[in-house]
Amino acid sequence: MAETKIKPIKLPRGVIAYTYGSAVARMYEFLKYALLNNRRKEVEECVRIIESWKNSDNPEERKAYGLFMWGGPYKELYKKAKKYLEESSGLELSV
Repeated sequence: MAETKIKPIKLPRGVIAYTYGSAVARMYEFLKYALLNNRRKEVEECVRIIESWKNSDNPEERKAYGLFMWGGPYKELYKKAKKYLEESSGLELSV
C-alpha cells in the first residue's frame, strides 16, 4: 500500500496548513489584519501567495485558490487588497 504524502499549503510568515479550507480561512485573517493595520508589505505577501496558488503543483493550493476566488468575502477582500496596493504604489516618494 503506497503512502500519500500531503504537501502543506504555504501561508504568510512561514505558517502552513494541510487542508485548503483551513488555508483559506487563515489567509483571510492574515490579509484582513494586514489591510486593517495598513501593512503594505504583508498585504503584498498575502496577494503574492494567493496568486502562487493558482498554478501550484500542489492540488490543495489550487483548491484554496479556487475557493478564495469563487466569491463572497474572500474574493471581496482580495479585490480590496489589490486596490490598496495599486493606490499605495503611487504614494511612495523618491528622495
